Amino acid sequence: MAVLATSAEGPTSPWSSLGDHGAAVLSGDSAGYLAVAVLGTALLAGTGIDDSIQRRFQRENPLGATFADGAYLSGYVWPAALAGGLYWRGRIGADEEAVVAGSAAIQSLGLALALTATGKLLTGRRGPIKTDCGLFCSGEGERAVDSRDFDPALWRRDIPWELFWPSGHAAAAAAVISSQAALYPERRWIAWAGYGVAALMGVGLVEGDFHWTSDVLAGLLVGHAVGRAVGEGFRAEIDRGGGRAGAGLAPTSQRVAFLPIASGRGGVGVSLALCF
Repeated sequence: MAVLATSAEGPTSPWSSLGDHGAAVLSGDSAGYLAVAVLGTALLAGTGIDDSIQRRFQRENPLGATFADGAYLSGYVWPAALAGGLYWRGRIGADEEAVVAGSAAIQSLGLALALTATGKLLTGRRGPIKTDCGLFCSGEGERAVDSRDFDPALWRRDIPWELFWPSGHAAAAAAVISSQAALYPERRWIAWAGYGVAALMGVGLVEGDFHWTSDVLAGLLVGHAVGRAVGEGFRAEIDRGGGRAGAGLAPTSQRVAFLPIASGRGGVGVSLALCF
């Protein structure tokens, strides 16, 4: 648990250092993840691996429509609930650490969705034909039998959330998880548990024909690129003791002091001073 403090330059919010963090997503290691998302999709679609995986799920339906529909319905809900819950718990309870964590999660979620919407518009990829009918038998958006079916002009006839590459569900989950994993690198359970849930959700999206496999993998990579950049940005603010964004969590050495005290009767002791 970090010891809390508030920067003199203002409280943390989901807007803190937004421009800097957005630029970081498009550079360095994060840009590498985005490149892998593009190249990986080209490989999976171009070699027919995407089609082969989809056909196998369609033949065998190993998880069933109920699991697939659950993954689809919860895909945006739990990342948004986690991000918003952290932030408002911090605001209501005056818990600056929760505010920082929530701000990082909300900012990551917003940037990831903006990036995926851009990808959908630019690529115009159609989704796989649905065969395992659950709550969404008719599907959403235009469908194709070939995973190589990309049409950049498709957005003129369809609204963005009816396009498929990359998966917004996968990106949202990975963005929130990665932001927390980068913010708290010492808490390794965040990555293990979070990515496990995201992976299960991704398999459900393929099972229900909501996405091609490469849509899901690309979404996870996009979300990870965004969440990592944002989380590391907030972490850097913490390590600098607040910085420009007022990150609110400064290094312990700057906020905790042990001071000797003496009483008039010859007694001695130590006092603990916390600087907020």
